[in-house]
Amino acid sequence: MGDKVKIAKEKFILRKKEFVTPHLIRVYLENNDVSFFEDTTLGGTCKLLFPPLGIRDIHYAEYDAENKKWISPSDKFKPVSRTYTLRDIDTENNQVVIDIANHGLKGPGSRWANEAKVGDMIGVSMKSKKKELAPKADFILLAADLTGLPVISTIIESLSANTKGIVCVEVPTENDIHTIETKADLEFKWIINPNIGQGTALHTLVNSQKYPKRKDGKRFAYVAGESKSVKEIKSFFKDDLEWKKDEFYCTSHWKAGKAEKNPLEDCHEKIEQELYIKVF
Repeated sequence: MGDKVKIAKEKFILRKKEFVTPHLIRVYLENNDVSFFEDTTLGGTCKLLFPPLGIRDIHYAEYDAENKKWISPSDKFKPVSRTYTLRDIDTENNQVVIDIANHGLKGPGSRWANEAKVGDMIGVSMKSKKKELAPKADFILLAADLTGLPVISTIIESLSANTKGIVCVEVPTENDIHTIETKADLEFKWIINPNIGQGTALHTLVNSQKYPKRKDGKRFAYVAGESKSVKEIKSFFKDDLEWKKDEFYCTSHWKAGKAEKNPLEDCHEKIEQELYIKVF
């Protein structure tokens, strides 16, 4: 058996936030030492732990050594966790960077990103493990809505100059269209869908593109977004285009009409036993 992957759970302070677009907020979270996170994957997932309304600090479960069990904080102080994408790590300034889709005050993440002040506390949990998000390819298709945009953005920024491809992005307004720096030869296609989670905008956009044949070189597609849309696109590559399973990867980041399950609320004690906790 391989070594067990460590998970770090730390307290961070909001150092800065900026609106990349009206519906995408970038937060810069600072800790006195982010070296543990250096082995994590840019574009990989992480958990943000948001304090309840009116609370500016993070309260984790504490281990009772005498009774050999974890003591969870009361409901008043228990944080709520949501999954996000690690956008960047700045070891020089001991910061991690996360992009959060802005849905106003709906949902704990968007609400926190809108209302948090510099100096507010937040929890961050990540696996200390490197992994490849996308293999080297002659042609790449990257498709996402706002929730998947951070992960495909990290892929876009990492591509070499000899990579060609298409980027399809679904956003709610024209003002959400923005530049993503890359060395690769990519054609960006943006589609506006003000009704987030409704319709088949992203699938329609992906379906309308021209794709190379297998004989033309190595190809790969990475798709991230709403569950139904992702399933439709996966079926398109698998059944319509008959791409092999190692030529595409599709991941659901959320499901329309259904909130993300919060493991820290439902099985807090179990998760705490799996986490490496640094004491301050």
